[in-house]
Amino acid sequence: MCLTTRIQQDLVDGVKRAEAQRYGGSKRVCVFGASFGGYSAMMTVIRAPGLFKCAIGEAGIYDLAVIYDKGDIKDRKSGRNYLEQAIGKDPSKLADNSPDKLADKIDVPVLLIHGEADERAPFAQANAMRAALEAAHKPYEWLTKPNEGHGFYKEENLVDMYNHMQGFLEKNIGPGVQAN
Repeated sequence: MCLTTRIQQDLVDGVKRAEAQRYGGSKRVCVFGASFGGYSAMMTVIRAPGLFKCAIGEAGIYDLAVIYDKGDIKDRKSGRNYLEQAIGKDPSKLADNSPDKLADKIDVPVLLIHGEADERAPFAQANAMRAALEAAHKPYEWLTKPNEGHGFYKEENLVDMYNHMQGFLEKNIGPGVQAN
């Protein structure tokens, strides 16, 4: 089992444990992650169909093979070593673990958030995931910002992102718990 698979299994196990302990149920659980977490959010709903109600990926890596050619991870020896150790180089295994190649298995609404100037996870990653979701006729929402990189940093863009996320979550898992 590669590193990426173990991490998604940890997420699945955590939700199942929370359900068993009666802390919550999968009827109101959405998975969210940024960067590698964006990848994990997509792969978790692929690997655990029916467990989550929605998924949000921010600045995610969705095509593992592409990060060997695009983005700044490949530019440093430590980055290349990480890629080889964490995901390997076998083209078939990279495809088998790339969310954009498995979009037809996604059974929940998706929100993709990405900065158009991202050098770590190039904007092409988000475009590939969006195209895969469209080709598979899967529901998704899209929020991008020009002049933002690996995450949003401008206050107005952060406010827009959090408002968009709140609306997406309310639509897919219902309103949050209100304080008395």
